Amino acid sequence: MAHWTTLRLAPETDVDMAWSLLEEMGLSPLFTSETADGIAEMVLDCPLEHLPDSLAFVQHALHYQGAQETDWEAQWQMHGHNYHDGFVHVPVHTSTLKLMPGPGFGDLSHPTTNLALELLLPHIQHQIVLDIGSGSGILTLAAAQAGATRACGVDINPQAVEHARTNATLNDLQDTSVFDEYLSVIPDVIVINMIWSEQQLAWQTWDAEARQAHTIIVSGLLADERDGYLAYAQQWPWHLVEEKQCGEWLAFRFYGHGRNRHNEVIAEVHFGANPTSKSSNSASKAISAITSNGH
Repeated sequence: MAHWTTLRLAPETDVDMAWSLLEEMGLSPLFTSETADGIAEMVLDCPLEHLPDSLAFVQHALHYQGAQETDWEAQWQMHGHNYHDGFVHVPVHTSTLKLMPGPGFGDLSHPTTNLALELLLPHIQHQIVLDIGSGSGILTLAAAQAGATRACGVDINPQAVEHARTNATLNDLQDTSVFDEYLSVIPDVIVINMIWSEQQLAWQTWDAEARQAHTIIVSGLLADERDGYLAYAQQWPWHLVEEKQCGEWLAFRFYGHGRNRHNEVIAEVHFGANPTSKSSNSASKAISAITSNGH
């Protein structure tokens, strides 16, 4: 059952600015509309109790539970990256993914998706990839398109799962990608793009997989959460080798103790808690040298 919150915005509110502010808070705006008397409203994919106590640009908030009719095409046309001809177009190496409008998160309009893609794509050749919270399927399908042996997307929202499956068929990637609410998989690479509170819940389900993967990509974190998340991540055998930042958003790439597809153990490489670009590049070169025979 979906949980939605409708925000009635204060007069003269800049809707795009309000949308951006909510995303920066880790919330997920879905679409906007206008009442008969010209007041802007915005629907969020979260229950009312997850909202901050006060938002200056909100006059009133209502919680709704159940199905919600949404003009996804209009919403993606308004907010989606490179939207034309009815699709969002996502460049992946020398090709382009097309995504249909729908309820799954991920149209390349949010910095966290871009950060995850940047960290993910260089590390998925001939690997099994698990995308936790796959939404529209954008990261899963990008991995499949860029050379993953198998790309697996999981999402607790069945509507998002169906949306992602449609996008897989649209891009002729249904044979190398799979989507469901839960999958039994031993991944080489894990990517997760969620706010920290949602990740804490997700990792409870995927703890074993987190210990088996050799590469873990984490996005959806605010920059001021950096130290806290790194302390939190010490429960797994991960070592930070790269991080990227865009505005207030931060993403990490860790190496774990898993094996790659050629059964070569990834070397245990320790680096400082805050690797510079130089040390991150050195880490990548060291790992590439260690695994070059397998790739």
